[in-house]
Amino acid sequence: MSYELIAPDKAYRLGDIVEGFVLGAADLDSPSIAPMDYQIRITLPRFAAVLTPCCSVGQKTLSLAPLVKVNPRFFENGYFAADLARINRPMWPKETVSEALWNRLPEDERQRRLGASLDFAVVEIYIYEPNDFLPAYAVTHHGSSISVQHYMIDFRSAHRVDCKQVVKPNQVPLGAKLLQLSRDSRGELREKLGNYFARIPKEDEV
Repeated sequence: MSYELIAPDKAYRLGDIVEGFVLGAADLDSPSIAPMDYQIRITLPRFAAVLTPCCSVGQKTLSLAPLVKVNPRFFENGYFAADLARINRPMWPKETVSEALWNRLPEDERQRRLGASLDFAVVEIYIYEPNDFLPAYAVTHHGSSISVQHYMIDFRSAHRVDCKQVVKPNQVPLGAKLLQLSRDSRGELREKLGNYFARIPKEDEV
């Protein structure tokens, strides 16, 4: 089950879908301590996901990521196209690329990848499964239009929002909460988000 449909918590939980929050980001050419030109980009996304862990919601601050339409390129990969939510879970190396790309790899590279273990792909993306609250939209794939109701968040697009009504997890603007992930789905989000931040670059490996 993707969402808690029976008795959602009267609080904000990690992964909740909310509405009505304004997000802002600074656009600049380069950092500088001298006066410079910059722009502030303000958006009001139709939906956003709570990325603050449940126990840290409060003190007038939330981390939110906007829900956006899925990348049409996901449909190039048959494993993804059969169930876009597979992107949320660890997978075998052969499942991370399209069949055409896999067949173009040199044999030694294919064998190397086949020896690898389960791992996340598209590490910065989490997919939200369809729900009646989420309107369908069209994605063009190989000249054909596909009706899609999945949405995604990109961990790199997390925004801090200050809101006076966010006092503690159960003292928040509940009218803005639309959907709550099921416990299993929230666990998947937590695991993938943790993996995103916990990756070790090769130069730091010992």
